[in-house]
Amino acid sequence: MSAFTNDAGYITGYTETDPVFTAWNKDYDDLTNKPTIPAAADGSETKINAGDNITITGNGTTATPYVINAQGSSNKFYLGQDTLGGIVYYIYIGSDGQQHGLIVSKDETTGQWTGNTLVGADRTEDGVFNTDKMPNSGIKTWAINHGTDWYIPSIDELSILWHNRFHVNKTLRAGGNTLLVYNAYYWSSTEYNATYAFSFHFGNGNATSASYKTNTYSVRAVRAF
Repeated sequence: MSAFTNDAGYITGYTETDPVFTAWNKDYDDLTNKPTIPAAADGSETKINAGDNITITGNGTTATPYVINAQGSSNKFYLGQDTLGGIVYYIYIGSDGQQHGLIVSKDETTGQWTGNTLVGADRTEDGVFNTDKMPNSGIKTWAINHGTDWYIPSIDELSILWHNRFHVNKTLRAGGNTLLVYNAYYWSSTEYNATYAFSFHFGNGNATSASYKTNTYSVRAVRAF
């Protein structure tokens, strides 16, 4: 920078030279040694819609920030739902935190339990076990022909069906399918002895062991999910 003065001492001229600055792009991407920002994790506050089956831990409440609501949970079943080839009639939450339950077929048949031999199909809660033990018969073949995971319900599974027939029959009627017969005997897969097996009377809600295996009763197939 230069300054000029006259004889009186006043500045008569002024010259300024600006310094030369190197051009600098101030964008973040041009910085060196910048920190690495990790990608947002599923379910984090920056990635809320994270898809299905998110495991959420902690004690957050709706009054605190970052409360996460899992979307698309596999807990999507409801009583009376028409799905997986039948009607949902029982639901519970398992130790895995997911819904499980039972589905009944939309059709039925009639036939004999068959045979006068004790085969060990004696579980009241496990129709899969019992059906595998049952002798080959028309009703067993009919049930398993619905698919490899279909079977004849145990007496307890049949009792649950009777208690929840309201949900089942509403959906069956809406779909034009065969209703559960309100006064029929239905075979369970639970054996009583060599001569008798358990059946369930849908008219009065009673399970009876005094049913000859050679009796012809109604049958529904069920499956678990």
